[in-house]
Amino acid sequence: MYKYRIKAFFDAKGMNNRDIATKLEYNEGLVSRWMNADTISKSFLYLLLEHFPEIDLNYLLKGDEVIKYNNEDHLNLVKEKNKMDINIHLNAIQQHTEKIQEILAQKGLQK
Repeated sequence: MYKYRIKAFFDAKGMNNRDIATKLEYNEGLVSRWMNADTISKSFLYLLLEHFPEIDLNYLLKGDEVIKYNNEDHLNLVKEKNKMDINIHLNAIQQHTEKIQEILAQKGLQK
């Protein structure tokens, strides 16, 4: 069930319902109901994804067995994704810089 997995996720982060409610900017009672429900509401799922992008939906929603959430593994995946995103941006910047240098050279403006 998802509620055990989501609890494991927040336990790994050291967060209780009050912390979660503060982060989501929602009433603690509502967050408690969401956390203890047998099904996950779409609104709660969207809030989780918005405020906790590191949460793994496969971990949260897939399968019946309860597995230990490994916060370290997921943080490493997020770091790797961020590195990939940065590299994509750096490559685009490099390409634009080369194009600008080419245009400047054609116009005789480059040193």
